[in-house]
Amino acid sequence: MFIAKHIYKHPESTSLYVSLNNEPIITHEPNTMRPLASTMKIMIAIEYALQVEKELIDKEQFINLDDVNNHYYEGTDGGAHKSWLEEVRNKGKVIENNVTIHELVKGMIKHSSNANTDYLIHVLGQHNINQTIKELNLTQHEEIYPIVGALLIPSYLKTNGVIKNQLHKKLKSMSFEEYKSLAGKIHQELLQGHKIEITELSMDVQRIWSDRLPKGSAKNYAEVMGLISNEAFSTSATELLRDILEWPMEYNENNKKYYTHVGMKGGSTAFVITQALYAETKKGDKLEIVLLIDNLRMMQLLFIGKNLNSLFVSLINNEKFRYEVRELLKTKS
Repeated sequence: MFIAKHIYKHPESTSLYVSLNNEPIITHEPNTMRPLASTMKIMIAIEYALQVEKELIDKEQFINLDDVNNHYYEGTDGGAHKSWLEEVRNKGKVIENNVTIHELVKGMIKHSSNANTDYLIHVLGQHNINQTIKELNLTQHEEIYPIVGALLIPSYLKTNGVIKNQLHKKLKSMSFEEYKSLAGKIHQELLQGHKIEITELSMDVQRIWSDRLPKGSAKNYAEVMGLISNEAFSTSATELLRDILEWPMEYNENNKKYYTHVGMKGGSTAFVITQALYAETKKGDKLEIVLLIDNLRMMQLLFIGKNLNSLFVSLINNEKFRYEVRELLKTKS
């Protein structure tokens, strides 16, 4: 109950949505838009699956790793990109320094590579991704933009004459459109191979980056996970999405004893933890669970991260636990 008690104590910065067999059973701050961190990468995976379905791209088309690596900055992603590169090389997926776009998407979801994410935004088209968000009627969702590009904004501003003691004020004063546009401009420079040195990554500017990551609601992401779980997309798109999102079924063989399907994507910054999941148990129950937590201190981040898997397992499998959480949060809803 550690995380549930945190939600109870901090309703202003937390959202939890749990749906069982298409019926919402826990809805705590379901419509509040919060920073999604890497959970928003689900939308990029959906756009990829839809473009493959429409034969706009071939899932076997090759992507040069040098082009992807232009967006990689060591020490900024918790080792995600390195972990993905090691996996695809060990599995023989790299051919003459190329990987398929399908492997790129899988690495974005399973390992949460930000470099893969920004390169996929380029390949799939930022406008197309955001148009799909609109077409899915996700009304509580900000536009997606390059997140590595955004991470470099403070360094870019310093290089272009903004002095350090004015940097925080400048970042805070930028409108969302200005911020998104500058992230896009930096993104274009990276695509052209112009590496921008990171010179500013203080906790103050990391906080602004975290706060300005694309926001969405727990309810919208539960709806998205339900679309995949209930096979609302075409058969081919659903198969692709299951292959991408259901990495936990391969990562932990024990999951196959209890579940027919488990698909998920989580995310975190120094201040945020998020996770969206769908599961189908061997009994035939289907659940969608979305947790969004912001404004965390370091120790809270560590404890919540440590207890996250336990929370989701209990919410999926333990009816009594779901009841207790629902009753606990009722007074805060």
